[in-house]
Amino acid sequence: MRRPARKHPVRYATTLRLEREVYANAARLFLDACMLYANRSFPSAYALAILALEEVGKVEMMDHVCFETVLNDGSFRLKSDRMDHLFSRRMFYCHPNKQAWGVNSPRRKRVPAVERLIDDRNTLDRHKQDSLYVGFTQGRIRSPARFGATHAHRQLRYVLGAFERLGDLPFYGVFEESTRTTKKEAKRVCNELRVAFEGLRSPPHRGT
Repeated sequence: MRRPARKHPVRYATTLRLEREVYANAARLFLDACMLYANRSFPSAYALAILALEEVGKVEMMDHVCFETVLNDGSFRLKSDRMDHLFSRRMFYCHPNKQAWGVNSPRRKRVPAVERLIDDRNTLDRHKQDSLYVGFTQGRIRSPARFGATHAHRQLRYVLGAFERLGDLPFYGVFEESTRTTKKEAKRVCNELRVAFEGLRSPPHRGT
């Protein structure tokens, strides 16, 4: 009889590999969003930039939960109840929750527009859906075209900042320390993302 498929990792080393895959995917989504922006496909660029933020949020989420699990349980074999919680619909598979984890920034006097959209009405998640699909609400046709260069550029700029705040976190595990090698790898990725972003034409300011 075949064993049932595992619903989640049971070893910390697996979660660390998964975390790095998620990080790499976040970078890919960001670069794809930049290409779409460069080709003036602003709604799609906006949607992918939001997805990139969600993947960054997953990295933060996994690192925090798995790090605490190993420290508290004293084992690299992860307990089922903790992993059931992490890989649940309320955590790993909840889009607004992933967006909230992607914020992870210190309090500021002026909250960035992107963060204000991560609210109890799931506004940023609705933006993501509405930037991909044509809809009809409140007697009006709702087109993705309403999300233009300003939305996409602002989201990309914020996600780039999220990557830079993340640093080399995905490249070293519990009981390890940040090293010159891990910092170099994170810097390589961030430099690639920054070059792609800075090559984009900024949207015109309102009133110009």
